[in-house]
Amino acid sequence: MRKLLVLRGAPGVGKTLWTNENRLLIYTLSYDNIRMLYQSPIQTIYGKEAISPKKNQTADEALISILEERMKSGEFTVIDGINSKSKTIAIYQALAVKYRYQMYIIDFTQVPIKTAKYWNIHRSRRKQVREGIIDEIYKDFENEKLPHNLNIIKPSELNKVYEAPIDLSGYKKVHHIGDVHGCYNVLSGAIKANGNLRDDEFYIFLGDYTDKGTKNLDVMKFLLSIKNNHNVVFCEGNHERWMWNWANEINEYTPEFEERTLPQISSLNKKDVRRLYRNMKECYWYKFYDKNVINTHGGIATLPEHIDYISTEQLIHGVGFYSDLPCIANTFANTTTKNTYQVFGHRNPDLLEVNPGNRTFYLEGAVDSGGHLRWLTLNKDGFHEKEYENLFGASSHGCGMSRAILSRA
Repeated sequence: MRKLLVLRGAPGVGKTLWTNENRLLIYTLSYDNIRMLYQSPIQTIYGKEAISPKKNQTADEALISILEERMKSGEFTVIDGINSKSKTIAIYQALAVKYRYQMYIIDFTQVPIKTAKYWNIHRSRRKQVREGIIDEIYKDFENEKLPHNLNIIKPSELNKVYEAPIDLSGYKKVHHIGDVHGCYNVLSGAIKANGNLRDDEFYIFLGDYTDKGTKNLDVMKFLLSIKNNHNVVFCEGNHERWMWNWANEINEYTPEFEERTLPQISSLNKKDVRRLYRNMKECYWYKFYDKNVINTHGGIATLPEHIDYISTEQLIHGVGFYSDLPCIANTFANTTTKNTYQVFGHRNPDLLEVNPGNRTFYLEGAVDSGGHLRWLTLNKDGFHEKEYENLFGASSHGCGMSRAILSRA
């Protein structure tokens, strides 16, 4: 997921040990390790090993380049370095804004300087630094002011970073709405059929709101009108990238977006669209009485120790290929607890039924090509499936009326 953990502390205070103890090494960019890739330890005039500073700038540039590549895919990332300078933090912060990351400073600066110096002399010789350098680093910690809006947490507070299920048991029902793809009339009809939006019920939209259909502007206006509702969550789909690009003056689109969606949305306020999309979720995990439900756009094969470790790219595009749906559903059923379920859209090339007899629900119903908008409701009695037909067929791309043609409890 789009989460960046920046470790900030002097050499020898336990940053690398902390990443190891928390099983984070495989997600970590270590400044020291990157430096070592460019140059092996040198020998000093006293016959000791040391890391040369000659490649510092090269290592800085490499770290940022690798970080940005990881951010493009939404990889969970930890940066292990001193990070004492505010200008360095500002670079990370700018990238976090660009790629919509949640950024955390893991603050090791409270470790006393005496402790840092003690552990420094007990490190391997090549990693030891002069005592005066540690003094300078602690002066930076004192004098370099970080932005007030940063999330700064202690090393012992790592659990604040991880996603945890939100308890929705206070609502009467939880509704899950599949891919819309600009088919506003079908969406509107389905909402009316379910009693409109009620304050005591919760609504999770699973992504892919525009493209393909002919009512993209109406869909966007609707989303913008409800974006501040306390009981509405929008998951991010793969088609949302093009709307985000448009709102940020990035001229990179699919032909489909450029030909069908772009001509319809010129009247939208780009600032409002950016606010909407910044609030979209890569996944939404909730608890409803005894059930745990994972919502993504693309679907996953199992629930790892922390869902945060799955890249945004996989959460949005899904694990595996389109044809792997049966395997994913079986794996999920075999590797998660019996009260854990998942709901997603995005892919369903063979138009499999909503729930093929396990704890995975497919809400992609080809609504944009004359199929159906799939709608899943959870209440105390369990899950209830509905499909809303596009009565005008593929040629209308969801411009017509809709009706519920299937309902299963």
